[in-house]
Amino acid sequence: MLKKPSNLLFRGLSLGLVLAIATTPLIAFAGFKPPKRGVPGRREGGGTRDRCLVAASGSPRSPIALVPDFKEAGKVGAGQTLSAHPRFFWYLPGTRTGTVEFTLYSGETEAPEAVLYQSRFQLARAAGQPSKPGIYSLALPADANVPSLEVGKVYRWSVEVLCPGVKPGSLKVEGGVERVAADAALDKSLTNANPTQRTTLYSENGLWFDAITTLADQSCVEPEATRKAWKTLMSDTNVNLSKVADVPIMKNCQ
Repeated sequence: MLKKPSNLLFRGLSLGLVLAIATTPLIAFAGFKPPKRGVPGRREGGGTRDRCLVAASGSPRSPIALVPDFKEAGKVGAGQTLSAHPRFFWYLPGTRTGTVEFTLYSGETEAPEAVLYQSRFQLARAAGQPSKPGIYSLALPADANVPSLEVGKVYRWSVEVLCPGVKPGSLKVEGGVERVAADAALDKSLTNANPTQRTTLYSENGLWFDAITTLADQSCVEPEATRKAWKTLMSDTNVNLSKVADVPIMKNCQ
């Protein structure tokens, strides 16, 4: 079902304790549990020199869907989540058009009839200037017009920069998502966990979207600790996204 537009993006402690929290790494885990399933697609897109995409020095030139690595050729990882309406993340270099389209499909194909949700939106940019490169995100709306993800089902999603004069699909990247149910032990651990502990639990249990959503939310509260934790997770061998490990998360901190 089509729905647009969607809005993008997103102390009573002693001084000693505050300082301790501020200098404690946000996560320290044994390693990210890799996804068991993948979907057809490509995680990283192509680039168009001097036309639509403008990369900052040291940043990737092409869009990248933030999903874990998948070792099967021609497929991308289906990151797992506990959420019925997860938040999706991707990297974008600067764009001169600023127009982006997000699509969620009801299965592993990209057939028009399989479109479950679609949103087209404009990235913020100054007049005559490209948008800022960074990590962008969109949360699947929790309303009656958007079906909840079903437990045990794999979905395909894509993000495309829409650029006049460029072949459709050239600037599209894809990922997968699978909703799973938490077992009793994990559910109990998460109930009593703080954000640091939740991120670790999510990572070690392969709950990709929950882990990066927690980190993105914490980036407004503990920006330096979150930056280090984000880099650790992106650089994990089962994630293999070190090229965006130092890219800023685009957010609105109130």
